[in-house]
Amino acid sequence: MIFLFRRRRPPQDGSTAIEVRCQTLDKSLEEIGVHNCDLIKMDIEGAELFAIQGMDKTLANNPMISFLIEVHHKQIRTLGGTTEDILGFFLKNGFQLYELTMWHGIVALNSTSNRIKGHLLCLREPDRTS
Repeated sequence: MIFLFRRRRPPQDGSTAIEVRCQTLDKSLEEIGVHNCDLIKMDIEGAELFAIQGMDKTLANNPMISFLIEVHHKQIRTLGGTTEDILGFFLKNGFQLYELTMWHGIVALNSTSNRIKGHLLCLREPDRTS
């Protein structure tokens, strides 16, 4: 799966819009030979939903993987998603969600209705059944 991102409308600040060729995280990690991954940091200006939709293999092969994501609400909406979509994806895949805040430190999130104001930390609990 390869995505080409195009702005839906011309930039308002006089900058030039460009096309960016993208591919799934699974494909990128495979190409560079990475099979085990502990942490993925994302700051991709609203394209987080596209990125997480292309990492099924990475999630399956790395049961203790964690994510640190800088959340950009406006850009996520511009690309057709919502912050709730991202939170829901991680909750559905067994992650505990936390917001990293300047004033309150690490705050646990318990639903998709939480409004993130900065960084989202997604951690998987160790398997306690064994």
